Amino acid sequence: MQKQSTDTSFEEAIRKIFVGERECRHMPQEPVEMGEIELGVLQSTVAKALYSLSQEMSSGARNYIEGLPDKVTPEEKAELILQIEAKLHKIKNRTSCVSSLFWELVYSEFPKSRSKNVSIGIREGWKVVMFKNSNPMEDFLRNMMQD
Repeated sequence: MQKQSTDTSFEEAIRKIFVGERECRHMPQEPVEMGEIELGVLQSTVAKALYSLSQEMSSGARNYIEGLPDKVTPEEKAELILQIEAKLHKIKNRTSCVSSLFWELVYSEFPKSRSKNVSIGIREGWKVVMFKNSNPMEDFLRNMMQD
């Protein structure tokens, strides 16, 4: 019965996002860092709600793990492992789906940010930033050439 409740709450959260009934409970907190280029401020309320839901789901996974019992019998342990794997697999798949939708909306609002050589991020105040992907080998070779 718990499964149906979890499935229903996820579906309800998604429905509320797309009809504009879900508020953002989690917002980006990281400031813009040196070297990042501000592209603008995210306007999509759907994208913002998806970001918030993604953050809630990640927190939910952490809370689930922290709430597991410390001591169990060997029989309980085998069953618990199966339950944990199933629950975390579902959370991972759903979080990935929500995150993919979020980033697709960001890219559609900022199409010039879609490049193989750069990454984008979301910062405090819904600022969308772009930064160069770092390649450890390129960085190492560049540093060697400068010495």
